[in-house]
Amino acid sequence: RYHARQLFCCLPPCFLLSSLLLRRFLNALAVSTVGRVSLRRFSLAMIHSKARGKYPTGVERFSVPDDKVGWDVAFDGYQPVDYTAPVVIGNPKPVWADVDVRKDASVSLQYNKIDGKVDRRSLTGDYAIVDGVPRNPIGRTGMVGRGLLGRWGPNHAADPVVTR
Repeated sequence: RYHARQLFCCLPPCFLLSSLLLRRFLNALAVSTVGRVSLRRFSLAMIHSKARGKYPTGVERFSVPDDKVGWDVAFDGYQPVDYTAPVVIGNPKPVWADVDVRKDASVSLQYNKIDGKVDRRSLTGDYAIVDGVPRNPIGRTGMVGRGLLGRWGPNHAADPVVTR
């Protein structure tokens, strides 16, 4: 059996620096421009294409063209699909899932900071709160709600990979 300290020490440096590198990459895109076209908008649309594709449960998203991904671009008629998977809002609600803050006004989540034991900070920086819920900082996805994710805001996850 491996102990957590042994596994951590065996991780390649790229795993330890990945969040720092992601933040530096996104910041570099934010300040770079080519002519009149923002590299950030172009690059984030490419990065964000998976978040606008077919959802794993088969729910159809509202279609968002590449040039309308950014929140700074007007998109008249944008009507995203509201979807939260039944497993997330089940009865009883799973312990790993937040309550639906849109339906229960008595709940106050602390976005963009550590909220009790839940880290609601994003690696991309602060995100906007619209109508009491976080807005995807990268741009439109064609869907609102949590989908299969349990938390409002960032859903941090680590997928350990063990090789020989």
